[in-house]
Amino acid sequence: MISNSLLFLDPPTQAHQYQNPSVAGYAFVGEGICKDASGNDYDYYYKTDVATNTDCATACEGIGKDGLRGFYSYSNNCRCLFDGGVVDYPTPDGFDEILSLFYSGTGEIASSDGTGGYYCYKIDVSNLLLVHPMEV
Repeated sequence: MISNSLLFLDPPTQAHQYQNPSVAGYAFVGEGICKDASGNDYDYYYKTDVATNTDCATACEGIGKDGLRGFYSYSNNCRCLFDGGVVDYPTPDGFDEILSLFYSGTGEIASSDGTGGYYCYKIDVSNLLLVHPMEV
């Protein structure tokens, strides 16, 4: 059983060296932990020793699961955020054995909570190319 005490491992102890840069395909939401429209946290996979926010985004996309909503980073750590019910065992290759199955966040990331040292990014749906079948 996973203990709730695992949810806040490695609190930010130093300024993230890559604060707020643009990340292709993502929109910076703000400083803090990402929240859905109802203020809920998202389930996540956790990865340590991530050098940049772009590396975090690439790692999250590499998981290959539907329901990815974005990520937040802090102190060179990365949490890949998914709709509730998507995250499960086993953890993806290269990710830590820390994950969260307790949260109910769903849908697009709507806000961040202002927690210092955390940086929230959501998938930038405004830049997605929508392809519609052509009528013949």
